Amino acid sequence: MQRLRGEGLSRHEAVHAVAAVLAEHLHAAMSDDGPAPDPVVLQEALARDLDVLSAASWRAKYGEA
Repeated sequence: MQRLRGEGLSRHEAVHAVAAVLAEHLHAAMSDDGPAPDPVVLQEALARDLDVLSAASWRAKYGEA
């Protein structure tokens, strides 16, 4: 959150940016009809995506100005 705020997002926008990444991961995990995914793998993937999340990448993906 602090990093995103430092990149110019408001607190509200930063919450939405983080929630968007989390929602994508939850959707992917819940949509898979195969065996339950390894929670450690899921957490590592989420952490990686949050690490690379930036104000610019969020705005580009979601069209926020």
